[in-house]
Amino acid sequence: MSDLNLVYACSRDKTLMIDVQAREITERDLQAGMKLAHSEAVKYIDPQIRLAKRAGKEKREYKLSMISDENYEKIRTLSEAPIEEVFTDKSYGKFERGEALQKITESVKEKLEEECDEESLKFLPKAVDTVRKQVIRKRIIKEGLRVDGRRLDEVRPLYCESSTYPILHGSALFSRGDTQVLCTVTLGAPGDAQRLDSIVGPPTKRFMLHYSFPPFSINEVAKRGGLNRREVGHGTLAEKALLAVLPPEGDFPYTVRVNSEVMASDGSTSMASVCGGSMALMDAGIPVREHVAGVSVGLVSETDPTTGDISSYRILTDILGLEDHLGDMDFKIAGTRRGITAIQLDIKPAGIPLDIVCESLEPARKARNQILDRMDQEISSARAINDGSSPRLG
Repeated sequence: MSDLNLVYACSRDKTLMIDVQAREITERDLQAGMKLAHSEAVKYIDPQIRLAKRAGKEKREYKLSMISDENYEKIRTLSEAPIEEVFTDKSYGKFERGEALQKITESVKEKLEEECDEESLKFLPKAVDTVRKQVIRKRIIKEGLRVDGRRLDEVRPLYCESSTYPILHGSALFSRGDTQVLCTVTLGAPGDAQRLDSIVGPPTKRFMLHYSFPPFSINEVAKRGGLNRREVGHGTLAEKALLAVLPPEGDFPYTVRVNSEVMASDGSTSMASVCGGSMALMDAGIPVREHVAGVSVGLVSETDPTTGDISSYRILTDILGLEDHLGDMDFKIAGTRRGITAIQLDIKPAGIPLDIVCESLEPARKARNQILDRMDQEISSARAINDGSSPRLG
């Protein structure tokens, strides 16, 4: 594995996507790498435009289904004040807040039904969601206030527990606010490694992390189907984050499987899986160099309507699920005290300036170190391998 494997996509002046796997690269070096990637990537934009002019097809015209200003103002007038009351009450948890917001929507629906306003009813869910977005973003931008009362750079309360189930090779429970994951580790012989049917790359894979997001984690009752791409993506990100600290195969030839089960979700379960997985690896007696922790950083911004440029913004540390849904960015950053091991950037607007992306690395580093301190308090070095249940290598 190279010191930095960076996948970077951009427009001429904004970042669109980032995916990183690294060997504890520093924030300074990563910034230099992203700036180099941007300057190189923009060289391909003009050739793409020329190709589109020569071979591209004419774009289809379509009509947007938009709510009228009059109908939107009507819904906003009915819902804005009660929504503000919910978002200013720090005592609400995720589900209580969701139930209160749903009651507001139902109340507005009843009033519109009494008036037989079919046009407003047709756009009610989208309009109410827009009002919620404007209320929460205004509070963050103007007042620096978040829905749970935290500061912009504050991490939610942490809980760590290792050796949750002593009978297993390794296990750990990690909670950050209302997000909780249970991670378990299973050790196998070298022959248990996954066989890869690929033309390039190694023929086997000895370290695997499987991420599971059951419906009960978001208070739903539903049938469990097969893996979806979200679970595959989150598991791959957490796997890449932990891979950098694993011992070489010559020193530790075991096959290792980590399973991360999301017990409760309120944002950043993939980064919680990194934290829980790191503790479970130490609990299993795997001599990892040090802990890996992850945190998600968000963004709320205002744009100038005339130019489209960002006029004001706030960076949020350790975002809630609601802040992810109503914000502009979910920037997942994992690493050790030495540096970053994995990154994934998800955005909603059509690009974010690279300067803001780079600025987000510092609050993420501070939050990561705070989480690492708490993990070290629970378990700071690898335990002895449980000889009673672990496989023995002759």
